[in-house]
Amino acid sequence: MKKYPQLIIALHWTLALSVIVAFILHEFPQAKAAHLFFGALAMSVVVVRMGLFIGARGPHALGYFTFDVRALWRYVTDYKHYDETGRKNPAASYSAVALWVLVIAVGVVGMVVVGAKDGAGLFHALYTTDKSVIHGYKEIHEFLAQALMLVAVVHVLGVIVDRVVKGSATLAGMTRVQWSTPLLMVAGIVLLAWGFWAVLPQALQTNPIYRVDAKVVAPQMAQNCVECHIYYPPTMLPRDEWRAMMTNLEEHYGDDASVEEDSQAAMLAEYEAMTIDRVRFKEGRFNTSVTTTDYWKKEHKAFDEAYFKRHDLKKTQCQKCHIHIEENSYNTTLMPIKLWW
Repeated sequence: MKKYPQLIIALHWTLALSVIVAFILHEFPQAKAAHLFFGALAMSVVVVRMGLFIGARGPHALGYFTFDVRALWRYVTDYKHYDETGRKNPAASYSAVALWVLVIAVGVVGMVVVGAKDGAGLFHALYTTDKSVIHGYKEIHEFLAQALMLVAVVHVLGVIVDRVVKGSATLAGMTRVQWSTPLLMVAGIVLLAWGFWAVLPQALQTNPIYRVDAKVVAPQMAQNCVECHIYYPPTMLPRDEWRAMMTNLEEHYGDDASVEEDSQAAMLAEYEAMTIDRVRFKEGRFNTSVTTTDYWKKEHKAFDEAYFKRHDLKKTQCQKCHIHIEENSYNTTLMPIKLWW
């Protein structure tokens, strides 16, 4: 039986667990933070595993793997008679490395998506409101994720076939779990979780260039508008839309929100000074509320009426999920856990 160190076994099953959970959570937008965490966990495991792969000795190290295209061809065409000579067969060698590379690729492109969509994280400079660009990044991310799962399935089937046909001891070696293995797994996950949740609130904030403090840069807005609702960031509408709204406060979504002329002029000047070209709601003027726009509906399609009723939420309570919206950040990564389901 091949003897793998308990650290390698712990890393192996932690990677499998994190990839599967991250892949499942991708279908639930409200669990975005958990999806990112398990993605980060998978990447961290791969980095450690590749370090051991290059610098260690034994059946988990570089010297034990077989990277030879001719050997791979012989393995595929004459599987039953292929002699592994005590080393990992070429199919398993290539698939293992492919898995590691794909985990890193999926994670990096995922961070690019967060940067482009939310203006946050390592790639916050890629922030854009061009939906086609964001969609393109998402498509690449999903394609790589599906490729990762496909390679993982092939890898698992190969191990099972090896066990059944040749009596390979690889599966037995990787399931030879001692009491220290789950402890290593739990310790690693807890440590990363602590670092993730400690650093994430700062690392995933919107690029400071686009953040605002209403009380400082828009005192009239902070004084007048927030008496009735939250402070809506200037990036929600282009200048002409804000101008149309602010010059007709007597009919403000069914209410009379009129203020003194001097205050009204000051408020309009504040918004026009802060508004940039990167706006969220470009599809025409909305005459009732933000929640009636096509953009809002598309972004919230995963949240049906039952969701809002279940959590006793109003659709206009943006700050419940976008906890930093008043600072011009639409990021939902830090959505409270109680609102995930």
